Amino acid sequence: MRFGYVMLVALLFSCKAKDQVAQLKDDDLTVMAIRNSQATEGETTFQVRVFPSKVVLENGSNKLTEEMFYRSDSCMYLLHGDKKDYPLYIEPVSNGVKGSYEFLVAFNKTPNQKSDTLIYHDKFINQKKYVLAIK
Repeated sequence: MRFGYVMLVALLFSCKAKDQVAQLKDDDLTVMAIRNSQATEGETTFQVRVFPSKVVLENGSNKLTEEMFYRSDSCMYLLHGDKKDYPLYIEPVSNGVKGSYEFLVAFNKTPNQKSDTLIYHDKFINQKKYVLAIK
């Protein structure tokens, strides 16, 4: 498991060295996000990965995978000042790493936006908000 996590982090850094990987970690979750530089015109996309802690996975609900894949559509948004910008779509990605959840998240492109504040509001594990600043 530790090897898989290290490989995943290495993969994120190797994909695009100039892109910033935003990461937040607490006792329950690790949340990572990176801007996808190959987005469709008019869209800004991010790869978002959520890693519940080992304790959460051992003591967690059997429905966690179902909740993460089928009910996470309102868990992520961009914050522009006081305005919330919800995604056009959130696509779960099967990454083959047990105990992790990955998503492709697309938003309408905001003109002249150099950085974004992506919010992941967990609704299934600890109900906390994770604020990721991405350049």
